Amino acid sequence: MNIVEAFNKLKENPNLLIKHNDDVYKNIDGKIYVTDMYKPLSGSKNNLDNNHIYFELTQFDWENAFTLEEILSNDWEVIEK
Repeated sequence: MNIVEAFNKLKENPNLLIKHNDDVYKNIDGKIYVTDMYKPLSGSKNNLDNNHIYFELTQFDWENAFTLEEILSNDWEVIEK
């Protein structure tokens, strides 16, 4: 899936997560958060929501958040929490 499809699905359903490479994105109260750090001792390796610390993407972050390769990639995954 591409980046636009993935983030549109996330906006529509906050119970989803987006995964791309090592980054995980989630919607909290209409704001998008991205993983800041992996916490390997926080439970199941399959629980992406609990295994990461998140920080909010601000307007500045959005303007600089993605490389051209990430934008053109079709490797964006939408995952149920």
